[in-house]
Amino acid sequence: MPMKIQPVASTDSICNKESGEGSMAAQTNHESIALEDHHPSMKNEIAKKHSLPCSGCFSVRIFIMLTITILVLTCSCLVWLTSFVSTKQALNELSTELMISAGMNVLTYVDSQIRPIIVATRTVADDYNIGLIPKRPSLSYLYTKFNAFNPYGIGLIFEDELYTFNLFGVPPNEVLSYYYKPVDEYVLYTMSVNASNGEITGQLKVTPNYDTTKQSYWVHSFEQFPLLQTDHVIGEPYYVPGGGYTIYCCVKLFDPVEYAKGNKRVVGLAKTNLSLNLIQNFLSGLTVLGSGYVLVSQTNNDLIIGGSINTRPDDGISRVSIYDLKDQRAGELMKKIQSVYGSLSKAPNFISISSNGIDYYVLKLEYTLSNLVWNVFVVVRKSEIEFATNISTGATVGVAVVVTILGIIVAICIGYTTTAPLRHLEKQFSKIKTMDFENLEFISSVFKEVDNMFVYLHDMVVWLNEIKTFIPESVFVQIKNYNKEFHPNPTSTNDIIPIIPAEQSDTGSVNYSLSSASTLLTGTKNKGNSLFKMGLTARQSAVVRIWLSNLVAKNSSHEIASIFSKISYGLCTIAKIFQADFQTLSVDEYQLNLSPESTPKKSVNLQALEVALKFAKIISNINDTSGIAKIKCRIGISSGKTYAGNLGCSLFRSFFVVGGLAENAKKMTRLADVLGCKILVDSSTLDDDTSKQFIVRPVERLLIYPGIYNELNAEPVISTIFEVANEKVIDDSDWMNELQTQEQDEKAEEFESMFILGKKFDFMAEYALFDVIKASISQLEDYVIQHANDRIAPRLLKVMRILYQYAKDDQNTVSLHRMLARYHTRLDYSLSEVFPSLSDVENLSPNWSTGEEEIRYNN
Repeated sequence: MPMKIQPVASTDSICNKESGEGSMAAQTNHESIALEDHHPSMKNEIAKKHSLPCSGCFSVRIFIMLTITILVLTCSCLVWLTSFVSTKQALNELSTELMISAGMNVLTYVDSQIRPIIVATRTVADDYNIGLIPKRPSLSYLYTKFNAFNPYGIGLIFEDELYTFNLFGVPPNEVLSYYYKPVDEYVLYTMSVNASNGEITGQLKVTPNYDTTKQSYWVHSFEQFPLLQTDHVIGEPYYVPGGGYTIYCCVKLFDPVEYAKGNKRVVGLAKTNLSLNLIQNFLSGLTVLGSGYVLVSQTNNDLIIGGSINTRPDDGISRVSIYDLKDQRAGELMKKIQSVYGSLSKAPNFISISSNGIDYYVLKLEYTLSNLVWNVFVVVRKSEIEFATNISTGATVGVAVVVTILGIIVAICIGYTTTAPLRHLEKQFSKIKTMDFENLEFISSVFKEVDNMFVYLHDMVVWLNEIKTFIPESVFVQIKNYNKEFHPNPTSTNDIIPIIPAEQSDTGSVNYSLSSASTLLTGTKNKGNSLFKMGLTARQSAVVRIWLSNLVAKNSSHEIASIFSKISYGLCTIAKIFQADFQTLSVDEYQLNLSPESTPKKSVNLQALEVALKFAKIISNINDTSGIAKIKCRIGISSGKTYAGNLGCSLFRSFFVVGGLAENAKKMTRLADVLGCKILVDSSTLDDDTSKQFIVRPVERLLIYPGIYNELNAEPVISTIFEVANEKVIDDSDWMNELQTQEQDEKAEEFESMFILGKKFDFMAEYALFDVIKASISQLEDYVIQHANDRIAPRLLKVMRILYQYAKDDQNTVSLHRMLARYHTRLDYSLSEVFPSLSDVENLSPNWSTGEEEIRYNN
């Protein structure tokens, strides 16, 4: 059935005819058939609560308090028998946890020092690779990176050049310096730098015979790159004269020109240094259970990195093996562990061992980052742990006496504590009553029965939350307003659901998904205590109709399933935000209804436009990211007074919107598809508030239905249809969007000045109005040339030319004023028979058809 768009200049006879048809429909609307669901098998009866003679007479809290008091008095004499065993076990576990905590603290600190230098090195390398900085970066750039990451040194190194910021000197007299090696010179210059602004203040040192490619960090890095199959390497500790030992991170630098083409040609290194003095200073401040200590060493050569005991060599320069440590005989202990397990790397994570007549607990942890692997040892003497155990044993007798005295007091506290889950459960049920699942809190209890109650409650809420997704947002608005006094309109014949004509069969569309939750929504219209009131009430509403015109035709079933999940998620999110009733009419058509009850802060018209723009943005994102045929999103919005409410029986009930708003919104989606628009609204939706906040322009004139069919004197009216392009209010910081929005607004205002259909020119004579039409045609011709992609302007130009020819005819019986005021377009369906030619028949498949469906203009 082809869809037609027919421009019509209505006369009195046309309007009277339509008015008569409306009156007949209104009379027919008073006919209704009532079906009562009194059959017992058709009702979901809820079992009544059975009462006992002593129901609610005893307090659980008092019962628990008395019981616990008796138990405490009986068991207090046995406390001292069990306290020793439990205390000893607890102290052992606590000591182990403290050792683990100390080790993890070391791992965390080491990671917090090393990981940032990797990030810093990568940042500098990325800046060079993409061409943000030259081969010789500015002093301000290096100074900024140095202050941001606070390393020991940072910069760029090439085969014949070097530019870095480093700390120079012996702690704590270190100064910020700038190292650079000019091209074709084997000299390294060290310049002093002002720490406050990064400017060079003088020369500190000149190092001759400095060849970058022969330095240990250069050789080691390029040896490790192919072995590790990575673009960054953490180097071995090396000694910096006057500054102690440091480790470094090197990242490959690529030729920026080749890198932009996708080629990676290595030209140098980005290098960042970290002083091991930072780690040593941290470790030296750690204390573990008295005389316990922490050691950090390398795994490949067992050389010490640092520790909480003295790990420095006698000469202050050379590195010390972990087996040569003298403080607290730590080296001998490590040798004993090596002799028992073969090597430190093979030792288990927790060791109980004796060395030189002293028993130790040793915890071994491993720190691994990229190619860096270090061992962390936490050593504690057993005697110090047992000392605490002996002290606690002597205190157990006193504790038993104190427990006896405080037993009654504790019983009272426990009485309140043990009943806390029940009180908490009571609060959660009050939230479940209003389906406030997001704010539910599930706790655990030491009592099995109470704990099971929360387990079952959690399972029940999970199912209810799944069912909740099928319930429209309007239901939750009713739940929130449950405690508020509700005054329905007096029952009258106007409250009966009207019988809708066949061509408007989807006007009162239904959300059938509520059938899966019918057991939750019990009650009938005649029950005064029902949560959800039944029947239709007149209310101010806005209906947003969405049609994805090419979704089914242009996509496979798999693509439709994937796209629909994204669309439904977006619509559900929008419906939850705006508390709108969301209905899925088909896989490519949806409807949202907004009412003042769900949007009290803003008008329904304003929020309806916001909903439309947000959904259009969702479709735009899907089109940009899905890689499928572009989805055509057509949205129509109609606002006004209409009937809405809950209808149904005890087995099924749903939320309905009854009236012309849904049909008007649907009609505008079809018109939008023909005109190539995204969002169309009628004049009742575009009030003063919305017109100030959105960019709109008139595109057509349509005959729309009244919101309430059987309202007295309700007749179809001609309404100007507007296209919504964007919001006027944007972020001031985004100047590009601001410029685009301003251009859209100016373009819309220019088009609106040329759209004279429906405007009142009562003060103007016929000949003057003729000049207005002529001027509008002239402006439209220029507009069409300037905006060749605008599909609406050529159609308006065609209509204006028809009116111009009509105005030139002196034999016209209808005034030009009335033609402009009463002009509108009729959007309807018609049948067209299409017979294929003989050649077409031969090429058709066995399942050929003699009919086609098409959309055409018929002016």
